[in-house]
Amino acid sequence: MFISLLAFALQDHPADRYISLSALTGGTLAAECEHDRGLQMDMCTSYILGVADALQISRKTCRPQSDAATLQTVTIVRRYIKAHPEKWSMSPVLLVQEPLIAAFPCGR
Repeated sequence: MFISLLAFALQDHPADRYISLSALTGGTLAAECEHDRGLQMDMCTSYILGVADALQISRKTCRPQSDAATLQTVTIVRRYIKAHPEKWSMSPVLLVQEPLIAAFPCGR
């Protein structure tokens, strides 16, 4: 169900019109992602991979299917969040979506 909701939210809707149904904020996600724990299934990693899966299903990204790509996905997003505190007011799904679309575009 969660993946279905994320896939719907990630459809071709402009980010400025997106309304998050989650109580989770970008700032909360940033705090949860502060400590890099590799692929430990904490809230940060789980959220990132949930959004990544929804992006993959909706063909917004084209990530390779491997453990290395999974670790790379989490690392890319954690680094992006850390480097962009000015974006912590964004919806967390958009905060995760931006670096993944840039890192794993389809049609390369």
